Amino acid sequence: MKQKTYGYARVSSTDQNVARQLIELEEYGVQRNMIFVDHWTGKTFERPGYQQMIKTLQEGDELVILSVDRLGRD
Repeated sequence: MKQKTYGYARVSSTDQNVARQLIELEEYGVQRNMIFVDHWTGKTFERPGYQQMIKTLQEGDELVILSVDRLGRD
């Protein structure tokens, strides 16, 4: 199975702009259609983009994030 590279970007409010994260992920080489995006708090994992990412990722795939706090926080 061929390894795929995905990205994940998240901002916690609609006032924040996810564009910087998308640009940096694309500069890393992640294709735009392979980036999951959420405009949601990091306190819950019940985020649409995160849930789709979990369903999509397979063993051996690469996930690129700009900071671990983009995945979630307590």
